[in-house]
Amino acid sequence: MSIEPPATQHRFPTTITAICTAAAPAGVGIVRLSGPHAVHVAQRLFRPFSGLILGEEPRRVLVGAVLGRHGEEIDQGLAWIFRCPNSFTGEDVAEISAHGSVMVLEALVRAALDYGAVLAEPGEFTRRAFLNGKMDLVQAEAVADLINAAGQFSLDQAYGLLKGQLSSRIRSIGQHISKVLAQVGALLDFPDDVVLAAPALRPTLGSAIEQCSALTGTFSTYLRRKEGAGVAIIGPPNVGKSSIFNLLLSESRAIVSPLPGTTRDLIEARLYLGGQICRLIDTAGIRSADDPVELEGVERALSAFEQADLVLLVLDISHPWEPGFEALLARAKPDRCLLVLNKADLPSHLSLPENLLFHTVRLSALTGEGLAQVLEFLRCRQVLSQERPEIGVTRQRHLQSLMRVQHHLGLADTQLQQEIPLAECVAEDLRLALNEIDLLLGAKFSEEALNIIFSEFCIGK
Repeated sequence: MSIEPPATQHRFPTTITAICTAAAPAGVGIVRLSGPHAVHVAQRLFRPFSGLILGEEPRRVLVGAVLGRHGEEIDQGLAWIFRCPNSFTGEDVAEISAHGSVMVLEALVRAALDYGAVLAEPGEFTRRAFLNGKMDLVQAEAVADLINAAGQFSLDQAYGLLKGQLSSRIRSIGQHISKVLAQVGALLDFPDDVVLAAPALRPTLGSAIEQCSALTGTFSTYLRRKEGAGVAIIGPPNVGKSSIFNLLLSESRAIVSPLPGTTRDLIEARLYLGGQICRLIDTAGIRSADDPVELEGVERALSAFEQADLVLLVLDISHPWEPGFEALLARAKPDRCLLVLNKADLPSHLSLPENLLFHTVRLSALTGEGLAQVLEFLRCRQVLSQERPEIGVTRQRHLQSLMRVQHHLGLADTQLQQEIPLAECVAEDLRLALNEIDLLLGAKFSEEALNIIFSEFCIGK
């Protein structure tokens, strides 16, 4: 069952509370209350040193004693009030800041519960903000994305969504659809006029379809950049690929052995580079093999070689050049590949061909010599642009809704191309497209859908 979002404030009779900072010792911790009795409960949890009454002057920060469930002083801190509707949730909100002692914060919450508050569910503060019209559903989801952002790209995307940049583009599509639907609605009683009007309606409808297509096309780019550029470490057996993998990560993730063929499968790990993320991929040594398991490892290594955004092609500087190396070089793109001459701490017996187009670095996975140059290559050659990216689709829910919008618009456009368009069919598809946009932004929603979305949130947000 769909429910229209309420227009009134204080929709909820309960006052909720939770620790809204990390549940671990820290310099500062905050307990938040939201609801009709938030100010009253906060006044029993905090006594200003100035003698003023907390909440008499909204948004004024007061210094005072933090009180436990029996009115005893348990800490000193700060408190402030945001009055409805000028708060994050749209309700009265109180926040008490104390030292980040888990014991103090939990004592505050227990006292708040004694005074009539209830413990907030995961994401309940943001849920109330959505239900009170402080943000749409896409913006509400962006709150969780912002908290969980693991790199600069994810952070930029989440903040752009929180500011409403994606919502604005979606509303623009809705406005185009509404314009066409209004014109079609005016023609429903005049079938002959629909034939004449169809050519004039299609450009506006086409613009909505193009905007939909552009947005859905951003999802694959988002996923790729969120996961990070794939950096494959490729080379023959025993050249030190796994040692380089461990060196770049500064931890022992891959097994290192003098025996050839130790690595049989792909091993992946995240490498953070100046706010960006790389997916570092250790691979099996590439050589001819009879063992079916090793052969499968080689095939997977070659597949990773082809699909990687960047390649570290590793050779052993202490061994002479072998004809098989040329086949590896032939597969690599010079602008996406760094030739790593490993074991630089040993005497060199490797003579490279003349006119080699690849950037080359001498590296010792044992001593760390050359590591800085490898990292610099990865930073400079990141496939991910350093420019602030276009804000686009970041969730499967967004993608599926927009694809349904695009489907209905395509049906409407196909109908308009008919010799005798059926206005009723065009109008129905346009209404279905608008309904999807309402569901996407949260103008219409179901409790089940909200439960799924906000279950991803932490308690306190």
